[in-house]
Amino acid sequence: MKSKKITVEVLCPALPGKYDFVLDNDIRAGEAAKKISEEIIQFERAESFKFDEGSMYLFTDTSQLPLDPEVSLSECGICSGSRLMLI
Repeated sequence: MKSKKITVEVLCPALPGKYDFVLDNDIRAGEAAKKISEEIIQFERAESFKFDEGSMYLFTDTSQLPLDPEVSLSECGICSGSRLMLI
């Protein structure tokens, strides 16, 4: 079965701006955080900015708890139009 693509908006308080991402809805939250952080670093040309692998978490804009890195975005209730924070 082909996974569904979702579009999410990501804010990263450590950097300016908002970023739109198209992700598979069945990607685990931890993998999504890693992918998003790598792409933001590349986009912002912020190679000197260090994201420690395993220490970056995604949060919903309404929650104060991180998404479980071992659970898929769809299982976390993330769908197209969701707003996430990368911390």
